[in-house]
Amino acid sequence: DKNKDFKRKADEFLSSLNKRMRKLSDELCRG
Repeated sequence: DKNKDFKRKADEFLSSLNKRMRKLSDELCRG
């Protein structure tokens, strides 16, 4: 199902984005 695949890709993208943002904010807080 194409829709499911798209949703899965979107979820992966969002989670990786969240990780990056968290890492960035951590560095900002420390800096």
